Amino acid sequence: MDGYTDVSQVPNSVCIYALYAGKGRNQYVVYVGKTKHLRKRINEHLIACDSSINTATAAARLNPSQVTGVRWWKFEEYADQPERLEAAELVAFNVLKPVLGSNGNPTKSAKAILEKDTPFETKMSQRFKSEPSGHLRWGGGVDLENILERLSKVESELAQIKKTHTASA
Repeated sequence: MDGYTDVSQVPNSVCIYALYAGKGRNQYVVYVGKTKHLRKRINEHLIACDSSINTATAAARLNPSQVTGVRWWKFEEYADQPERLEAAELVAFNVLKPVLGSNGNPTKSAKAILEKDTPFETKMSQRFKSEPSGHLRWGGGVDLENILERLSKVESELAQIKKTHTASA
């Protein structure tokens, strides 16, 4: 699995991706989407903040400062098969259970793939339960929790320096 810390390093691939919030045991999937251009799409969500889930007028929308990571599964084989990519996204919704939904209007052809091709759904389900193709660790914006965590580390380091300085004086 490829790991990144900068959006500019993320491949511009055909993928199903999941945005995560929280940390450790409290991590959860916020959003699942599909794209032919992963880097561009992550940039829209996390940096430009101009994707439909950022600008939605609905009661719930994406807060990029709460996103802690992105994971994706590559589907280059579906670059010219949008209905299969959409069907895979529908399976990802069922497996990953995101807090925010997508457009909610799957095409008939994507639904037909899942209804008629049970091996496809099983294969996709197993794929989303396994390790992703890559991930982006994202610190998001500056929030109080991150600031307090960093401040605590600085205080500990300062205390250690004072202790060392006092012992050597």
